[in-house]
Amino acid sequence: GVERTFQKYERSRRHKFLKVNGLGYCTQQVMLAAEEAKRAAVEDGSAHASSNHDAPPFSAEEICNYLSQSAKALGHAAVVARQEGSTAIANDLEPAAAQLKELAQPPGTNLANDLEGLERSLTAIEEKLTAALVHDASLETLALAREEVDRGIAPFRRTMSPFQIEALGRQFLKKQLFERYQLPRLSLFYLRP
Repeated sequence: GVERTFQKYERSRRHKFLKVNGLGYCTQQVMLAAEEAKRAAVEDGSAHASSNHDAPPFSAEEICNYLSQSAKALGHAAVVARQEGSTAIANDLEPAAAQLKELAQPPGTNLANDLEGLERSLTAIEEKLTAALVHDASLETLALAREEVDRGIAPFRRTMSPFQIEALGRQFLKKQLFERYQLPRLSLFYLRP
């Protein structure tokens, strides 16, 4: 669909200085190409593609490995935080690591069957960690993060709503704090690099 759009654009281009400014320009052709592919699959009798859609995207083993690795990373970060004198942060990281280990434990349960429930649990743990890290962060760290956010979004401030600016600020601060303590993101979206 994208390829068709650009071919059509090149053929009908009257003004050499006009440019395509985004992928939104290709939306209609991409949707048309997707519909054509769907129809072709049905006509070819390859309806088995839809039954493949019911299979979980991750195996229980992949999920357990991801949770175990994340728990180890949180445990290591807790040790480092304690060595640096950040006892409060270490005290918040240790229970989160234990919760991840607990989620990874039940071998009889197929974690891949309730991905939504698992994602909700991971989101809750990550939100607790974020709140703890923000609470325990120094005033200087928070001020520097806010300054960087303000500098980064300055060119776009006029086109963004206050809600978007605030959400971006929270996301940036979270990213900085997670990187500072070398914490993994806790979501199935990060399971496969």
